Amino acid sequence: MRLVVDKKVFVWVMLAAICAACNMLVFKHQYVDFYSIFQGIDSTDGFNNQLVDAYRAIRSGFDFTPYGKDEWLGYVHVVRLITTTPFFVLEKLFGAPGQTIAMYYVVCVSIFTIRRSANIYYFLPLLIFPLVMSWRSALVFLSIIVFLSYYVDKHSGVLRLIMGATLASLSSASLVFIFIATLYLAYGRARRLGALGLIFILYLGFMVWAVVEAKIYGFYSGSVGYSLNDAGPLQSIIMRSTVVVKIGQGAPLKAAIFALFALFLMFKALKVLFPRRRTIVNRLLLFSMFGVLVEGLGVMVIGAMLLLSYSGFRIEPDMGRLPRRTGGSSQLELTN
Repeated sequence: MRLVVDKKVFVWVMLAAICAACNMLVFKHQYVDFYSIFQGIDSTDGFNNQLVDAYRAIRSGFDFTPYGKDEWLGYVHVVRLITTTPFFVLEKLFGAPGQTIAMYYVVCVSIFTIRRSANIYYFLPLLIFPLVMSWRSALVFLSIIVFLSYYVDKHSGVLRLIMGATLASLSSASLVFIFIATLYLAYGRARRLGALGLIFILYLGFMVWAVVEAKIYGFYSGSVGYSLNDAGPLQSIIMRSTVVVKIGQGAPLKAAIFALFALFLMFKALKVLFPRRRTIVNRLLLFSMFGVLVEGLGVMVIGAMLLLSYSGFRIEPDMGRLPRRTGGSSQLELTN
């Protein structure tokens, strides 16, 4: 029996192995702090505290009463904790390097899923993301790639959607984006989802509802962590955006970079409005731009969409284009 190996995939796996070895031997990043989670140690990292709270809730028999009115948000935090399970299992099996193996496994899966749908060389930066980014930022970025690859691979199962959504649950911005993208692509019949797809949409809808409802309540009630300096709801949302936060932290250079990035996105948005640019990927890029105005990892969502757009990633016409009603006709025209 002859074993056929895709040369591109082999090269990427070797490069990933080299970067993983660099992390194990030189950088020695530990991505998830399981010690603080299992010991119930709160920290200045708000996301880590969410995992601590989720673990406490599980230990108490899924008692979410400490969440108060945000009880449903507790289930989202549990999903986020479950997302870290591969890191925990591989750490137990291989020690500290196990987390690096888990991270680069996701990197390799992301590259494998889009290898025939885009110019793969655009995705070289993914190999160094785990070395220079937080583990959460890297996984949110990769989640968008894994999720959208489902719509260009006829042979991929709904498990790929679930993997993308589970990784995206690490950030509210990416979770909302994937929910919007799922509805948009389902409406355009980019690919039939079936019964499992309907369950997937309901699962996404529940998590988005829990996250958005908690944030709306937090901003309008002036809860701790949401309201800043007695500001109103809209002011608080703007003040918690990435650009404003960086200025407040005394990081004007980073703020300037984000501001320039926002201007670039505005220019990109204008280009998307032209008919020749109205592809599904560019429309989704347009949807993702709300990430500039919100806190957290919305910028990672935009970055992933920009990379996909420039790499030539497309949802092919034979897999469904969004229908547009032509003037005076009752027929639908499939457009690019």
